[in-house]
Amino acid sequence: MTVYRLLENEFERRGIDGKGCMKKNICEAATTLLEDEGLVGELLHLLLTPRKSDTPSDSEYLQALEFGREYYDCSRIYKSCLPGQGILEQISKII
Repeated sequence: MTVYRLLENEFERRGIDGKGCMKKNICEAATTLLEDEGLVGELLHLLLTPRKSDTPSDSEYLQALEFGREYYDCSRIYKSCLPGQGILEQISKII
């Protein structure tokens, strides 16, 4: 099971669309220079930057990465992940 699947399951456990929110998180992270945010930013960048693989399901994550890199409106694309439900929003509440 991938890290993304583990996080999706955690979202689902909280009543949130896990796959949609993971893709939104990946998309949003690609529009932000997280590396400039210190250690936490570096860790988030590593976590939220999918790598190419042969697994067909991973293509959805790679597409989310490309949407973010091209500055698409991630919230509009991944409407099932409501405002405040993503990883980045949760972490910003803590920090």
